[in-house]
Amino acid sequence: MTFDCSRFSFDPTRDFAGVVLQQGRVALDADWNEWLAQLARRLQVGTLDALGQAVVPRETPDAFRIRWSGDTLTIGPGRVYIDGLLIECHGTAPGAWSRALAEPAADGAVDYADQPYQPEPPALPAGPGPHLVYLDCWRRDLTSLHDPSLVEPALGVDTAGRWQMVWQVKVLANWAGGPCVGADLDLGALAADLRPSGGRLSVATGEPPESTDPCRIPPAAGYRGLENQLYRVEVHRGGPLGTATFKWSRDNATVASRVTAFPALDRLIVESLGRDEWLGFHDGDWVEVIDRRRELANLPGELRRLRPDGGVDPATRTLTLASPLPDGAFALGDDGDYLIVRRWDQAGNQYREDGSVLTDLNAAGADGAIPIQAPGTRLFLEHGILVEFHLEGEGGFRSGDHWTFAARSANTSVTALDRAPPQGIHHHYAPLALIRRPQAVEDLRVPLTPPSGSVHVCSVQASDGAGGAAALRPGQSLAVDRLGEGLAVLIRERLALDSVNDGALHVSAEIPYRLPGAYSGAPQGAVVAYQPVVLPGEVALANQGVLTWTPYGQTVAFLTDLLAGDVARLGNVRFESELEVFDHGGPRSQWGLAPGNLVIQTAPAAGTSPTGARAGALPTTAVHRYRVEEGAVYAGLTADLSGTGVVGMVFDWRDAENWSYFFVENFWGTYSGGGYPQSRLGFVEVRDGAVVDQNPRVERYLATSHVTRISLDIKQSDDRLQFGGRATFSYGSQDVQDTDWQISAKTFAAGSRLGLATAGLSTARFSRLQVNYPGQAPVTLVPAGIAHRLLARLVLKRSLLAVADPAGTPLGGAFAAPVPEPDFETWFWLTPAAPRYGYRYGYGGGIGGLFGGIGVERLLG
Repeated sequence: MTFDCSRFSFDPTRDFAGVVLQQGRVALDADWNEWLAQLARRLQVGTLDALGQAVVPRETPDAFRIRWSGDTLTIGPGRVYIDGLLIECHGTAPGAWSRALAEPAADGAVDYADQPYQPEPPALPAGPGPHLVYLDCWRRDLTSLHDPSLVEPALGVDTAGRWQMVWQVKVLANWAGGPCVGADLDLGALAADLRPSGGRLSVATGEPPESTDPCRIPPAAGYRGLENQLYRVEVHRGGPLGTATFKWSRDNATVASRVTAFPALDRLIVESLGRDEWLGFHDGDWVEVIDRRRELANLPGELRRLRPDGGVDPATRTLTLASPLPDGAFALGDDGDYLIVRRWDQAGNQYREDGSVLTDLNAAGADGAIPIQAPGTRLFLEHGILVEFHLEGEGGFRSGDHWTFAARSANTSVTALDRAPPQGIHHHYAPLALIRRPQAVEDLRVPLTPPSGSVHVCSVQASDGAGGAAALRPGQSLAVDRLGEGLAVLIRERLALDSVNDGALHVSAEIPYRLPGAYSGAPQGAVVAYQPVVLPGEVALANQGVLTWTPYGQTVAFLTDLLAGDVARLGNVRFESELEVFDHGGPRSQWGLAPGNLVIQTAPAAGTSPTGARAGALPTTAVHRYRVEEGAVYAGLTADLSGTGVVGMVFDWRDAENWSYFFVENFWGTYSGGGYPQSRLGFVEVRDGAVVDQNPRVERYLATSHVTRISLDIKQSDDRLQFGGRATFSYGSQDVQDTDWQISAKTFAAGSRLGLATAGLSTARFSRLQVNYPGQAPVTLVPAGIAHRLLARLVLKRSLLAVADPAGTPLGGAFAAPVPEPDFETWFWLTPAAPRYGYRYGYGGGIGGLFGGIGVERLLG
């Protein structure tokens, strides 16, 4: 910022939201400028967050639209927003009056060669392309030196400076990327000269070399100058270390003047030689001569030293250079061109921190700029101020990179900078088009699509099961019987009756089906896919602002059968979509569904007994995909079995090699006279794919008979899991009240899974697998499908609905249907009607009021 300011204090990390003036205090430029920076950042951040990186509003649809015109390009008038910054092309002539902005609208495309902020644009690439056309914009600092109209004639002196958003349309030749170019394209990754600056600066103070200056303050820590200053360090020539150079000023480079005449290559006549002796030009000063063309091209000016003797002539306001400027490099012209001469304060010997001389700027052949040194080498500016440069990332130093810092004599302080990035110049880019010769253009601009402006949805309502209605939230579960009562969409606007039809509002469900066998032979088994089906129903405008959808009776019956009944055409799709089979390397199992959606396993060789000589073998398991949630207090299983073998309930399933199961085993005991049937309950933990040796053994013998039906229950007690069940034999039954096995699992782990297990049985038939939570209906996993759910979507077609006035007449003009607006969509889960369970049999330590007694056998009521 080449403004005459005391300091720049804005720091976004301090989260200041405003500046408050207090009575009786001195008004400082720094306070005002900090408030300006806060406001500018707030506007930019809010716009960026709301609109995105680069968008074109629909109010100016041709903004920066690229078109061919003969053998050149034209740039459409209008507004775009890039990184939250407003960039405008005002066209070539005023257009129609904009009532909204109370100003003439932009009109007339701008020729590529006549851009307002790019006096001499490069020629367009000659090759066929594709070539990427992009927009480069940045914030520019303006004073009356750049624009004399900023001076108030009544005062005759400049007052405040200005920020200006400038833009340039440029072309990157021979684009090698794809046809879809995102607004967030990193152009720096494609062209080195477009990368952000990697320059960084650190500022400190130190003990300078001995000086004979009588004004020098005696040695002490900190800043040693007598005046308060705003220092500016600026990169002159960009590039890597060894190439880049810098210059500095103690007055933020504000000692400058506009050139009024250019009589010779070594003489400049200026408007002013400065405010006073201190803030003016002196013999031997280093000055920079720069014009509008170089500044807008981000090129440095020409550094020249004023002649040490007679370099400044106050009588004629003439500056005489020690060496001439290049012939043809500068010229005074019209149309906003300017030529400025600016003083910089580096001079004489430039010292390293150790006191050695880096360079002598007064020596013959010196170019006036100081070479930027590698990190670790600190250089003195003056009065004990040390600077050190660093490079980060792949970008080098950029001409125009600058840093400012305040130095104060009262407390000898200097604004500390530690590897600070440049305060400017910061470029912002956005792709505009891909062009191909002879005249092909692919528009890459991103249109701004704001939220719907004509039909606003307040909420979607569904039956609450008690005669009322409640909001249906995205992702919420809705029982199919409640869906049968219909859905209502609440809308703020009045709708035209004749625009309401079945196409304006519909509900669909994802119906599962199994891919044909040719696509289902993968090791994971059959592949289950989902087909969206629009559900038949009636759409009506119940009253103004309430749009209803009511499914037909056949629709509800179909969904009910699909969720909780047998649908023959689905085959085993329900089993395959809900349970995952693991044979653990044993004989292949044959899991499937029996009538009533019960689960069976019919391969007699699948799995083996986990006891005796086969203690290391694992059963076959069918693990449900449902994951246990936090707070589960009960899990139960009911199964029928015949002959010898094992039936069990898998729980605490983390993965295929880490799980536990609670089982019943039928086996033959032996004695001296022969064998006898026997059964027992047991528990096994599997860790890392192997059975854990339990000590003491976790088992409990039942009657001397084989079990024909078993109900296994696991209950969460205070700090442990309790195991119980009810075994049914051919002659009767036996209850196991509470088996307290000391096992590692103390709770139902959230995220774990439940499942079924068999080993060595000819047939096992599972009629129940469920999990309970306090105060909720049981979650039933078997019979399969009881806990199944379908993804459903409600879609409101805004473009088909017409907004009406209070009399019911459809609005015309831009609001006439169809309105080009996005659809409103919400989704929810369809679940079966809540089942009712009867509880029989209890045992000690029940949950009490939560379930009315914990049951060891729970059947469908």
